[in-house]
Amino acid sequence: AGYYKYEGDWSFDIPVTVDDSQTEVLELNDTNDAGIGLKSVIRTPYELTVNELYKEGSNSDCFMVALDANGNTLPYNESTVDIYFLDYVQYMDELKGQQNFDNPTKEDGQKWKKLLEENAKYHKTLHFDNDNVKN
Repeated sequence: AGYYKYEGDWSFDIPVTVDDSQTEVLELNDTNDAGIGLKSVIRTPYELTVNELYKEGSNSDCFMVALDANGNTLPYNESTVDIYFLDYVQYMDELKGQQNFDNPTKEDGQKWKKLLEENAKYHKTLHFDNDNVKN
């Protein structure tokens, strides 16, 4: 390996445009009785952004998990997503890790999606299609 030094003008002008024609925004402003919920969900071809909503006085120490329609963790561009808010300590101590629950040796009652549903402080299923977003 050698050391190379290049001198010159390092000023670059790279034109970048954003194509938001495939961006879908779902404004929910939805909370449960505990004041925990979703403000909005934004889906692009590359990512899913979830914006939480906590009403004043709610316990906001939660961990958010999103699953696709098959109950698997997302690559975040699927058409159906499940979003869960779980108690942070319980999630870290008991529920963390889909691989700990979804395997052929576990009985159906130990499936990760079912455990998330049973322990969620808030749960929402969203269905995206290219024209509309439904919940």
